[in-house]
Amino acid sequence: MNANAYQELLEESLLPLSPDLNPKENAWGLLSRAVNANGQQYNNIVELKAAIISKWEEIEQNQLKTLVNSMPNRLFKVIHKQGKFIVVLLTF
Repeated sequence: MNANAYQELLEESLLPLSPDLNPKENAWGLLSRAVNANGQQYNNIVELKAAIISKWEEIEQNQLKTLVNSMPNRLFKVIHKQGKFIVVLLTF
């Protein structure tokens, strides 16, 4: 499937805001869990921003690649379920 066919498929038959087709939602989840681990609280925006940057840099590239590489399987599952919600389980 080339890029044009992929884009056409998305526009014609899939919801553009579908979180199960949006690996960046999973990346935000990784980051959010890391920043808030053990109930961590921050006193101000400067501390929070520093934590976000630090934790983002700690996320391994292979985790992000796994998210991107999961897209063909996600598309297949959504098509198979005729656009209905799918559960995305990732292991890193």
